[in-house]
Amino acid sequence: MIFRFPMILFSLVFLMTLILISPAIPADESKISKPKIRTETLHDPIFSIEFRPSEVQIQNAPEEIYKCKDLEERRGDIFMFGQMIRGNVHAYYIYGWEEMIPDGPSDGVRHFEDEHDDGIIVIVSGNNCRYDSAGYAWSPKESERRMVERNGITSEVASVLLKDAVKTEVQAFGGRSKFLHLLDEFHVDESKVYSEVREELRKLRDNNKTK
Repeated sequence: MIFRFPMILFSLVFLMTLILISPAIPADESKISKPKIRTETLHDPIFSIEFRPSEVQIQNAPEEIYKCKDLEERRGDIFMFGQMIRGNVHAYYIYGWEEMIPDGPSDGVRHFEDEHDDGIIVIVSGNNCRYDSAGYAWSPKESERRMVERNGITSEVASVLLKDAVKTEVQAFGGRSKFLHLLDEFHVDESKVYSEVREELRKLRDNNKTK
């Protein structure tokens, strides 16, 4: 004990010193707080229509999706294209800007560009949050659809979100007539879109003829 006491005392002094000086050590700047540069435009995830988010009425993604911690760093950079609420289960179809990681040294600024894919489906139930690629949910391959079902993204959820996304875009782009004009302007091949989308477009065109 006579020989161990000085070592114990030294350890305690060293530990207290670390505690006292630790506030003085500057922490690395949070990634989230760094300045951002975004492209001015996005392409919607269903038809690839180019648009400026500042000029259309598409809501920001709801706050509760950030219960998925991996999405926290994209706060403010994603928009809600579709939603489905069933009891305490909230499903969202989101899309937006995605951070591009530079190959070389960072300039201290986070660079964001168009996501360029089908977007993400998020399922929130209470404090539980899961998400997966929307492209898998609508894939013609059963194996890929099964991959996302483990996160609660069933075929019904995917179908409802896809139909709601069409309605969201119609409203965002100025109504039925303007939206259909945009499809023609961007030469959208409707034969290549998902079946649920084709059905919604057929209804839009039929209603537009009887206007």
